[in-house]
Amino acid sequence: MSAPFLGLDVAGTGVRIRDWVVAKFEESGQPLPERRYCAPGDPRTIAWDCEQFVVALGGIGWGQALDESSSSARTGSPASAMGMRHAVYTLQVVRCTPQADPAKREKLPSVEALDEAGRVFMRDAGLLSQAMASFASDMYQHIGKDALVQFGVIEPVGPNGGFHAAEGTITITVGALA
Repeated sequence: MSAPFLGLDVAGTGVRIRDWVVAKFEESGQPLPERRYCAPGDPRTIAWDCEQFVVALGGIGWGQALDESSSSARTGSPASAMGMRHAVYTLQVVRCTPQADPAKREKLPSVEALDEAGRVFMRDAGLLSQAMASFASDMYQHIGKDALVQFGVIEPVGPNGGFHAAEGTITITVGALA
């Protein structure tokens, strides 16, 4: 018999998302950068000083997340949409963007390097989307049928300062947060 649901463990869920995505990338044969952590602060202002994978809390809100569709009433459900809370997690896979080589007096990065970086980025985006979808599906076993889990669009961020990222969000709406 499972324990009663006492609320979403916000920090623990961030760690669980991080570990889940790391495992899914390793299974695929395209590992994430070695630097992997739950980041403090605004996800869009996290320092990109090396390749990394980060999970950050993008926000906590009251009610359903704004872009979630209303769900129909469920028999026996004690919570209304107004009694719900949601947590938004932002995930970023940050990689190096090819740069010109000043030692070779190049003004532009090579087409080959750009093409390889572009293909790695596209694989990262696809794998991140797949990992997030499987996490969302698995999460229902832990938070109950009255919760909502949705993942957002994987978006490119950057390049900026020699780095670019594939970024996505997971929004979890539940009756209580812990």
